Amino acid sequence: MPDRSAVDLVSARHWHENLAVPVLHAAPSIDGEARLVRFRGIDGRMNQPALLENVVSIHLGGPKRVTRFRGRHTHVRDVEEGSITIMPAAESARWSTVGPIDFAHITLTQDYLSQVALEDFDRDPGLFRLKDCVGAGSPFVQKLVEALLQEVAQPRPGRLYRESLIVVLAHQLVAYHSNIERPVSPPHTAVEQPDVKGGLAPWQLQRVIDLMRHRLVGDLMLAELVAVTGLSRSHFFRAFRCSTRRTPYAFLTDLRVQQAAAALCTTGRTITDIAAAVGLDPAQLAHAFRRRHGVSPGSYRRLRRGLAGSSDMAGNAASREKAEKL
Repeated sequence: MPDRSAVDLVSARHWHENLAVPVLHAAPSIDGEARLVRFRGIDGRMNQPALLENVVSIHLGGPKRVTRFRGRHTHVRDVEEGSITIMPAAESARWSTVGPIDFAHITLTQDYLSQVALEDFDRDPGLFRLKDCVGAGSPFVQKLVEALLQEVAQPRPGRLYRESLIVVLAHQLVAYHSNIERPVSPPHTAVEQPDVKGGLAPWQLQRVIDLMRHRLVGDLMLAELVAVTGLSRSHFFRAFRCSTRRTPYAFLTDLRVQQAAAALCTTGRTITDIAAAVGLDPAQLAHAFRRRHGVSPGSYRRLRRGLAGSSDMAGNAASREKAEKL
């Protein structure tokens, strides 16, 4: 990585503010470690200063031709929609794009990625750097960034999910788009792939579950879960997946669905009220129910009440038969 002391570094936020007004702007992670911006229909020619952060760009809107000028070197590439370009920290360039101007940037601090390199891969953080690329195919990174774009566009809280996506994205970038040795084979599943390393201690897992149950409603943050275990963020994330075979967000959603299912069976409250009581909106609850039970909340309620009614009828018939025998 270039010597930071030899160049004047600019924050990605400052660079983005001078490009244009973004169509989407969000902070999907805590402590300023990750930001997301999306631009559409702006000038295809731009100067990129040497940045403090690493930037991952996903190309949207359709195929295009991208040219990067860096010193005496020119790199021209025809890129497909969904491909990624990586701009490592402390490197500058000029860019020219011919085609639909639609892209999203995820910025990640060098300190955060170096921490991932140390904790996840036991590599010297001082030697770590991302490798630059232009228009590379990376389906897993593409899915993660698209999931972030979809999530931050929703007018509802979902910070735990966004932060979980950032954790997995950072691990993926360090594993497959950096100067460290690559794993033998890339992952084939998305966020919920379990890790083979050790899980949480029983007391740690119980503290996390207790906090989740207490905070079903509201925007629970990953840092709050990490704090009750005393672990680092990446260590907690791996250990939780090993213990539960779920990401924290997926496990929290399971708890919410369990609570909602109990309310559907035992109360006459509306589905909208039940959804709000477990921290979801009706659409989220319906989606989660279909994934976990194969039916909508309304169908689940009717099915359970039908089974309960059949059970009561069977019990009454048995009682009458016993009385007749007496």
